[in-house]
Amino acid sequence: MRRGLLLALLLGIALLLRIHHLERWLPDLFEEAVPILKARNFWGGEMGGFDFNPHFFHYPALSFYIHFAFQAAVFSIGFLLRAVPSLETFRTLLETDWHSFALLGRGVTVLFDLCTILVAWLLGNRFGERIGPAMAALVAVNALHIRLAQYIIVDIPLVFFILLSLLFLLDVQERGQPGDFLKTGLAIGLATATKYTAALLVVPLIFAALSTIERRRNWNDLLAKIALSLGTAGLTFFLLDPFILFDFGAFFDDFTYERIHMETGHFGQNAGTTSILFYAAELWKITGIVGLAAVVALIQTIKERDARRGVLFLWIVIYLVVISTWQMRADRYLLPVVAVILLMGATAIFAMAARFRAPWRMGMAVVAGMLYLLPQGFALEAHYAGVSAPDTRSQARVWFQGQVPPGSLVALETYTIQPEALNGYLDIRLHIDVVDPQRWSCFYDLGWYENFDYIFISSFVYQRYLDRADEFPVQVQFYRDLEVHWQVAKRFAAEGKSGPTIVAFRNPSASRIDAEYNPEIYKNLAGAKPSSVLTLLRRLEKIFRIAGFEQKAVDVEMRISFLEDLLKRARNP
Repeated sequence: MRRGLLLALLLGIALLLRIHHLERWLPDLFEEAVPILKARNFWGGEMGGFDFNPHFFHYPALSFYIHFAFQAAVFSIGFLLRAVPSLETFRTLLETDWHSFALLGRGVTVLFDLCTILVAWLLGNRFGERIGPAMAALVAVNALHIRLAQYIIVDIPLVFFILLSLLFLLDVQERGQPGDFLKTGLAIGLATATKYTAALLVVPLIFAALSTIERRRNWNDLLAKIALSLGTAGLTFFLLDPFILFDFGAFFDDFTYERIHMETGHFGQNAGTTSILFYAAELWKITGIVGLAAVVALIQTIKERDARRGVLFLWIVIYLVVISTWQMRADRYLLPVVAVILLMGATAIFAMAARFRAPWRMGMAVVAGMLYLLPQGFALEAHYAGVSAPDTRSQARVWFQGQVPPGSLVALETYTIQPEALNGYLDIRLHIDVVDPQRWSCFYDLGWYENFDYIFISSFVYQRYLDRADEFPVQVQFYRDLEVHWQVAKRFAAEGKSGPTIVAFRNPSASRIDAEYNPEIYKNLAGAKPSSVLTLLRRLEKIFRIAGFEQKAVDVEMRISFLEDLLKRARNP
C-alpha cells in the first residue's frame, strides 16, 4: 500500500513538472512535431479519403500512428456526443483548431514519459525494493526528461519501448522461457518501429540469451528461441511500418539522407568539439553524481562478472559508441540511455551506503539526492524561463496577419512564419537543407522575387551562411541586396526573447510588371537538383497565376516543361 502511494506521488510530481508551460506559444508550434503533422495528413484533409502512407521515412512511423489513434479517439468521442457531426467536420477542426490538437500531441508525449517512469520503477525493482522507487524518482525529476516530454517528438515513446525491452531482457536472462523471448522481440520491434537506432537492442538480446547457456546447455533450443525473438521483432517492425516495403524507393532515399546527415553533421552545428567530448559533457549535466556512480557500478560489474547488470551496461556502451561516431549530435540522442545510467548509478550508491550504519546511510542519501537535484533544478529553471519568454516567431506571425494583406506574394525562410498562418497568402518557402546547404542556393537571387511584396528572413538561417561567408557567397550577396534594395518593414530582435531575429523586407517598387523573367536568372539553375528546382518552379507558376501575373506564369511553365523533358530523357536514354 505504501509503495503504491509512493508511486502515485512520484507520478503526480512528474505530471506537474511536465504540464507546466505545456501550452507555451500555442497555436504556434515551433518544435518539429513530425508525428502529429504526419498523423494529421493520414486523415486526407480537404481532399478526403485516408492515406496511411507517411511519405516520410527519416524515422519509422509507429509514433505517427499512435498520434493518429489518439486523434481518432477524440473523433469517436466527439461523434458519440454529437459534438463532431461528421468526418468532414473533424477534418476541418484538424486544420482550424490547431491549438487543441497540438496540446493533445504534447499530452501524448507526457503520457509516454509517465509510463516510462512506471517501467523505470519495475526495472529498478529487479535490483532491489529500494532501487525501483529511487530510479523512478530520478527519472521523474530529470530535467532532460521533463524538457523533452513537453515536445511532440519520437524520442520519449522510444525510451518507453527501450526500457520495456530491457525489462523483458532480464526475464530472458533469468528464466529464458519462449514467452520471455517472444515478448522481448515484440518490445524490440515496437522500439525499432519508433526509431531505427533501437535495432541495436538485438546485441543485448543475444548477450542475455547466451548468458543462460551454462544453465541450459542446449544450443539448438537456444538458437530457436533467439530466432523466435528476432523474427517477432522483425515481423512487428514491418507490420507497424509496412510502407517501408510498399514504398521502398522513398524509404531508401530518406534513410540514405539520414545516414549522411548523421555521418556529416548538421549545417550550422558547432564543429568545435568532438562527439565524444560533447556527450561526456552532456551526460555530466544530465546525470551528475549518479552518472559518476554508474562508472563505479560498471567497474564492479566487470570485476564481479555480473551478467544481469552486464546486459544493461552493454546497451549503454554500444549505444554511446554508435552515436559518438556521428558528426550529428544532440542532447536528446542520449535519452535512450539516461534512465539506465541512473539505474546503474543508483545500484552503486545503495551498495556503498549499505557498508555504513543506518544514520550514515540516511546522510549519504540526503547528500547524494541534493547533489543530483540541484543541477536538475537549475536546468529546469532555465528551461521554464526560456519557454515563458515571448517568441519572435509568434510576434512576427501576429504582425504578419495584421499588416500584410491577404493575397500578398510572400517569400519566407524557414523559422519565420508557420505554414498554418499562411492561409489566404501566396507564399513560397526558402528552405534550408542541413545536409546539403547549397541545395536551394539557386533561388537566393532577388530577381526571382521582383513581383513579390514581402521577404522574411531568420537569423536561424542567415547567420549560418554569414558565419561561413566564403563558402556561401550567393546567399551572402542575397542578404546584402535585400538590405540595399528592399525596405525593412519590421525587425523582431531576439534579445531577451525566445526564437530567432526575424526581419520583414518590403518591396519598395510601387508597380509589379507582368513580364517574363530575365533569361539570365535561369542560368542559376544549372547544376541544381532537378527535384528541388521543379518544386519551387511549380509553386511559382501556381501563385503567379492566382495573382494574375500570366506572362510570368507562362514563362515559368515553359521552363518546367523543359526540365521535365530533360528528366524523362535522362531516365529513358
